[in-house]
Amino acid sequence: WRQANAVLCEHFSGERRESPETEAEADLLCRAISHGCRAGLQLSMLHDNYLKRLMRGDEDFAVNQLGLLGTVISTLSNFFDGGNWTKPSTELTKGDRILLLKEAGRHLTALKGYAASPVGDCYNAALNVIDSTDESERFGILLGLCRYHRLRGELKRSGQIAAEIRQLARGKPEIAAGERAISSNYFYCGEFKKCEEHAKLGM
Repeated sequence: WRQANAVLCEHFSGERRESPETEAEADLLCRAISHGCRAGLQLSMLHDNYLKRLMRGDEDFAVNQLGLLGTVISTLSNFFDGGNWTKPSTELTKGDRILLLKEAGRHLTALKGYAASPVGDCYNAALNVIDSTDESERFGILLGLCRYHRLRGELKRSGQIAAEIRQLARGKPEIAAGERAISSNYFYCGEFKKCEEHAKLGM
C-alpha cells in the first residue's frame, strides 16, 4: 500500500513545475504530498514540497497568490494521524510537529476564525509539545491561545495567558505584543482605564 502511494507521489511530482505557478499545478503538487504522506515520506513532503515549493517559505504563495486556503488546509491534514489536528505524525521530528501545529492553527484561524475549536486544539497541542524553557516558541503559541479564549468570551483564561505573555515579553523586542495582548483583554472586560494604560505602554 505504501509502495503504491510512493509511485503515485512520484507520478504527480513528475507532472508539476519545481514551484507551481497556477492552481492546477498546485493541485498536482498537493496530490503528490498527500500520496507521499501515505507512503511514509512525511519528512521530505513537509520540507521539500509543502514548505519549499507550495508555500515558498514565508511567502505563503499558495494562499496569498493563488487563494488556495482550503486546499492548503486539506493538504496539511495529511501530516496529522487520522486527520486529528492534535496529533501530528510521529514520523516527524519534535520541531516539525511544533511547526505543523502552528501552521495548522494559523490557517485554520484564517478559515474558521480565532474562536474555532480546531484552532484551540492546535495551539494547546503545540503547548504540550514544546519545552517549557523554549520561550520564543511559547510566546507565539500563547498569543494564538490568548486570542482563541478571548474571542470565545473566556476572558478569565485569556487574561491569565495575556499576563504570561507580558511577563515573557519583558525586556525583549516582543514587549509591544505583550502589552497589546493584555490591553485587548482589559478592553473586552470593559476596564478601559487599564486598557488605555497598557496600550500606551505598548506604543
